[in-house]
Amino acid sequence: MAQNLRQALKEIGSKLANLPHSKDSLVKLLKQATNCLSEIDQSPPKSLLVAVQSCADAVAKAELLAQQDRDVRLLVSACICEIMRITAPVPPYNDDVLRDAFRVIVGTFSSLDEINSPSFGRMIAILETLAKYRSCVVMLDLECNDLVNEMFSTFLSIASNEHPEAVLMSMQTIMVLLVDESEDVQEDLLLALLSALGQHESDISSAGQELAISVIEQCAGKLEPYINQFLISAISRNARSQSSCFDHHEIIYDIYHCSPQFLRGVTPYMLEELLANEPDIRLKSVNLLGRMFALPGRTISEPFRPLFSEFLKRLTDRVVDIRTAVVGHMKGCLLSNPFRPEAAEIISALCDRLLDYDESVREQVVGAICDVAGHSLESVAIGTIKFVAERLRDKSITVKRYTLERLVELYRLQCLKFSDGSIEQNEYRWLPGKILRCFYDKDLRYEAIEKFLSDSLLPTEVSVKVKVRNWIAAFSEFEKVEIKALEQAFLQKQRLQKEMKRYLALRKKYQDKDTTDILERTSGCIRTLARSFKDPAKAEEDFQTLNQLKDNNVWKILTSLLDTNTSTTQALKGRDDLLKILGDRHPLFDFFGTLTTKCSLILFNKEHIEEILDELILHKSAGNEKLVSSCLDFLMVCCTLYSISVEIIRLGERQLFHFLASKFTADTGSALSTTFSFSLSVDLVFSLFPDTRIPPSFFFIFQSNWWITVHRFSVFQILASFFPSIFRGVEEQLVLLLKDDNETIKEGILLVLAKAGGAMRNQLPTLDSSVDLLLEKLCIEGTRKQAKYSVQALAAITIGDGLKSLSLLYKHLVDMLDKGKHLPAILQSLGYIAQIAMPIFETREEEIVGFLSNRILPCSVVENTSGTDWDNQSKQCLLKIFAIKTLVKSYLPTKDALLRTGIGSLLKLLKDILSFGEVSQTVESSIVDKAHLRLASAKAILRLSRIWDHKIPNDVFFFTIKISQDTYPQVRKQFLAKVHQYVKDRLVDAKYAISLPLAMHGIPEHEYKEYRHRLVEIVEMLYREAKSRKLYAPSGQNLPSDHPEYILAYFVHALAHDNSFPSIVERPGSEAFVPIFWRLYAFLSVFVCQDVDGKLETVCPEVHNRVCVIVSVFKSIKLSEDVVDSNKSKNSHLVCEIGLMITRNLSNQPDNDFMQPIPLPSALYTPITKSNYDVSSFLNYILLSDSAASASCVSILLMYLRL
Repeated sequence: MAQNLRQALKEIGSKLANLPHSKDSLVKLLKQATNCLSEIDQSPPKSLLVAVQSCADAVAKAELLAQQDRDVRLLVSACICEIMRITAPVPPYNDDVLRDAFRVIVGTFSSLDEINSPSFGRMIAILETLAKYRSCVVMLDLECNDLVNEMFSTFLSIASNEHPEAVLMSMQTIMVLLVDESEDVQEDLLLALLSALGQHESDISSAGQELAISVIEQCAGKLEPYINQFLISAISRNARSQSSCFDHHEIIYDIYHCSPQFLRGVTPYMLEELLANEPDIRLKSVNLLGRMFALPGRTISEPFRPLFSEFLKRLTDRVVDIRTAVVGHMKGCLLSNPFRPEAAEIISALCDRLLDYDESVREQVVGAICDVAGHSLESVAIGTIKFVAERLRDKSITVKRYTLERLVELYRLQCLKFSDGSIEQNEYRWLPGKILRCFYDKDLRYEAIEKFLSDSLLPTEVSVKVKVRNWIAAFSEFEKVEIKALEQAFLQKQRLQKEMKRYLALRKKYQDKDTTDILERTSGCIRTLARSFKDPAKAEEDFQTLNQLKDNNVWKILTSLLDTNTSTTQALKGRDDLLKILGDRHPLFDFFGTLTTKCSLILFNKEHIEEILDELILHKSAGNEKLVSSCLDFLMVCCTLYSISVEIIRLGERQLFHFLASKFTADTGSALSTTFSFSLSVDLVFSLFPDTRIPPSFFFIFQSNWWITVHRFSVFQILASFFPSIFRGVEEQLVLLLKDDNETIKEGILLVLAKAGGAMRNQLPTLDSSVDLLLEKLCIEGTRKQAKYSVQALAAITIGDGLKSLSLLYKHLVDMLDKGKHLPAILQSLGYIAQIAMPIFETREEEIVGFLSNRILPCSVVENTSGTDWDNQSKQCLLKIFAIKTLVKSYLPTKDALLRTGIGSLLKLLKDILSFGEVSQTVESSIVDKAHLRLASAKAILRLSRIWDHKIPNDVFFFTIKISQDTYPQVRKQFLAKVHQYVKDRLVDAKYAISLPLAMHGIPEHEYKEYRHRLVEIVEMLYREAKSRKLYAPSGQNLPSDHPEYILAYFVHALAHDNSFPSIVERPGSEAFVPIFWRLYAFLSVFVCQDVDGKLETVCPEVHNRVCVIVSVFKSIKLSEDVVDSNKSKNSHLVCEIGLMITRNLSNQPDNDFMQPIPLPSALYTPITKSNYDVSSFLNYILLSDSAASASCVSILLMYLRL
């Protein structure tokens, strides 16, 4: 065989010595040469090597190497590669020939992209031979740097994912060999290699980029210093022009992707770029680092920690675009690996930007955290999501709405995850409560909230059972305010549904009639319905358009949506059908989307009730106390708001009845029974038995359990209050329980008799004639609460409203006063007899008043007069308080209260107690007793003012409000709590609210914050009422007292008459006026400032109107004289001057723009034509005093008032 090869090679060599004239002949000879050479092993015998050399000389002839034909050049390249393989390591040619030969070989590589070419296999063979036998290294010895660079560029440009893996590996091997064997990496070679990096939009394919990255990875040790120098030069902008076409950021990114260690020497320069003064440079650096740190599978190694730390700090960059870019990249980092080591640090940094001053940044942070949480629910802590949820109260409407959308989306994802119903694992069950709180947000309100609750919160693809379980879990986390929000929201829905039914019925009945009366009634319905929408005017127009629709299908669907028997599936289909009928181009399309949501029972319906009952029984069996209460809570919302108690009875009366019964009969040691929410059980019983009586078996539960607690007995108390008729038939059991020795049971039964006694009036006496005697005994010997209910029960169960029984009881009570026994209960009974049966009380009123005025109230208490403990009040003090309450009740009868006479003497008595702590200065008692009596008298005035406010003198009023400055914190706190309650409930005039700012000086900080919060609530309520009356309408027909600011007149008068007001005549220093300044500031800041601590930066029209009224009140007082004491007029004018100064600085507007003078309370002020007091100069004296103490005080005042 060797002989044949030797002979064939000699023949081929001789034939090639004289090149054939035809291409085909030449190609044929070259193919024969290639085939023969490929069969010869490396380092053959000498005789064969001689034949090879003769062929080699013929192939390397200049004429052949200069051939331009592609096929010829390819075959020549193949022959030369085989010859170099055979003769290796000895070169077959001299250097010049080898250079020309390599030029031919490298030139053939440009055709490697022709994968479908017939000669592609021969090109692969050439490539693999060069790689395998390292023939390419000879180019370095020949200093063929230009060919090496050309080959690198060719490989990188033609590399394709369509190439076989062997081709790419051969390219990589050749390139790695050339880099590793180079003594120095030439700059052109480096540029050729780096040209493939960072060229994501160029002609370099991804395979070419991967090839370059692989070479860099394998040649890391050799290339690192050269690449470092290149990048440092590029970053420093001192690189040569050749590198100007490269984006060094992209190169850094690709190098970090493959060999991060390359960049250790570059990081200081990257850090400088990140801290550059130019925002554009910082932004580019942020984008680079963000992409680097977001690479999957990469952790941030120690050399890059400084860069990462500074990168996070760019979240506080002064440029918004940079901050938003960092947020976006941080999201990418977490999405690539939510559990990376730096995750907690990243999330913490993002949370800090939830309070960014730019709303776009806040919105993007919300989106970033929610995206990460949605990608992996376990990756973000619940505390973080709760922090995000605080953005529901953001000052930006956009941020609030976006946060709401994202949180709803998160909750939906969580529900899908636990669609098997394992609600205990749902850590987002608190979220619906947060969403419901948005009902109180004026920017969101119920219209937006209902859409989320109905359409987005729970996935439509899950079953009703799963939805119910999620709602039950949510209810278990609800706070009172959230339950209240849901109730209020559903009440709005109920009103709309009721009005919509009325409208549909009206339209159906009179659809063919167009009389004026019918049109007016229809328009009235439409106006009422429109008020349930965000834009009532637009909604009214849409309703008018709706009213013109003639398609009966529309009206049928609307009617079905309002039907409580319509299922969730039917409601959803009906809504979809209705929208399809209209089409998305119809002007009412969006309006119908909102209307159908409001009308339908998609959120809660009868199907939900069935599932709730099943869940209730399930959790009861499992002993899950929290979820049992949640079921009842949920059930009550549905029952109350959708009036489907009949359906509940049909669905599960028996199961539910036994369940409730088990709650009352459970062992006292049971954890479930001790904390069970019985008020919810009561409400549930309301729904179960609205038109029937409570089953006797249900009542007997109480008779057999003597340990019943107060909260359990409240069931019957509430039932008796609302449904007295359901107690018919259980009179015998009531009487038995009434005779029991258990005081709690006795109180409960007494309340039942008080509320429901009228329904049992005919039956009780026939069962037991001793009921009256038993009640009379409790009126005398029972507790005060038992006495109260016993009087009411007697009035309820006896004929003629109990006048006969009460008359006999009244005589007995009055006769027992002199005996001095059981006085607390007797006084209580007398007070309630006065309220219920005033004609009876008046028969011996003088005896009672005389006894209280002469025997109880004037009594001195000698012992323990030095005690100061609030709870250390004497028994005599308690009796005095009970006496005061009895006298007050006598002037608050349930009927014809204003016909009573003699209120003046009671008011004088209360005034004396407010002044001295006793009815006179001669009565001795402890400081604690006097404090308790002052508090009782102040509360008495508040109660009397509900009816007798017009009779209460100014001095009594001011003595009352000054209780807010009492030295005992308990007195202040209890009195101000009562004021807050009465004013908010509109039981007393708003002028009593000035007691709150009067108390806001010289008290602990927590008290100050509490009182300020209460004042803010009252003021907000007053403005809401004023707004509803269109207080600031141009007509100006409102009464002065309608303005919330009108109470300022009372406040100024109270300050001017305050005992601590400095004497102007003595010209005291400014420190003496600190209490006046501070109380005025506390009062005015609530009216003028929207922020607790700061001034307004801009003045909105609403605040401008407030300021105008305030200024008008001040200036009207300055043109008035004090009626009570004209000598105090100067004080009032000085207070007004200080108030004007504070108002100017709080509102940032002058006081020359004010309304017409406001008529002031005639009992306090009388108008004058011109003020006789120039207090401006004295005010300047206060503020500009040169004394050290005054200067210090002025500084404090300036700081407080933000002057």
